[in-house]
Amino acid sequence: MEALRHTCLYDISMAVEGDHTRVGYPSVVDHMRRRHLMLRLPVGHSSDWRGFMPQLPSSKKRLRQSLKRRDRNRGRRKAAKLAVRAATNAARSGDTEVLTTAIRTAQKALDKAAKTGTIHARKAARQKSRLMRRIAAAQSAN
Repeated sequence: MEALRHTCLYDISMAVEGDHTRVGYPSVVDHMRRRHLMLRLPVGHSSDWRGFMPQLPSSKKRLRQSLKRRDRNRGRRKAAKLAVRAATNAARSGDTEVLTTAIRTAQKALDKAAKTGTIHARKAARQKSRLMRRIAAAQSAN
């Protein structure tokens, strides 16, 4: 901590970008400690909603909404990821019935995530395209 008092913010920003191997640069952990000291938060606590509770009713509502949205988006993203993985595994196994249902499920999960804004529509299209290419490659290998 003593070394941190003599480093400028530029040095710390360089450490966050990944150039912390050079001599004289603090590590990313030191940067986090310094940030928490500046915010007067204990180390290990996040600077998001746990550190500063909103005061106004509208900001309290925004916090509730964002937490609900975050949970929903995480679930949709995870469902899409698991469906793509299941389709890839089904392609490797070679069972065509399981593969067709897995492909349909994966495309549906990706489309739903894109429709609701959880992931970008182009990302969903790109993932579907890559999935179909992987499946074609796996089927030609079998």
